[in-house]
Amino acid sequence: MVKVGVNGFGRIGRLVTRAAFNSGKVDIVAINDPFIDLNYMVYMFQYDSTHGKFKGTAKAVGKVIPELNGKLTGMAFRVPTPNVSVVDLTCRLEKAAKYDDIKKVVKQASEGPLKGILGYTEDQVVSCDFNSDTHSSTFDAGAGIALNDHFVKLVSWYDNEFGYSNRVVDLMVHMASKE
Repeated sequence: MVKVGVNGFGRIGRLVTRAAFNSGKVDIVAINDPFIDLNYMVYMFQYDSTHGKFKGTAKAVGKVIPELNGKLTGMAFRVPTPNVSVVDLTCRLEKAAKYDDIKKVVKQASEGPLKGILGYTEDQVVSCDFNSDTHSSTFDAGAGIALNDHFVKLVSWYDNEFGYSNRVVDLMVHMASKE
């Protein structure tokens, strides 16, 4: 098991610690934060006002995947929950595609190479359903539309803080496997 010390126990430190505990792959061996009293650290970890009691945008895509730079647009906005956001991505496709085919490809990716990172749902969902979701993003198959075979709107929900914290845990496990 990967052994990790957490240096800083603010929002992200607490969420990374929570994600590490939930993963069962990372052993938190120490927590250090010289600016927070120990009793307060314990309280804040146990009673998180956003994630409950313990029991990205198109520009970023263009930077990460240069082939897509300037070829897509979209927006992310906060919705009436403290930390869940939604990406509303509108795409003009060069090659015709049926919306059902797009859903099929996304579902296959969520069950294959992106399993655990990309979620997929056909359920009738609302923003708060994704609070503390471990995926980086969850494709909402029922929320998207196709105006025609060349113009589609795709919708994906994410809890940026908790999804990110889980990717940090994945990175810890990956780095430890390379030793």
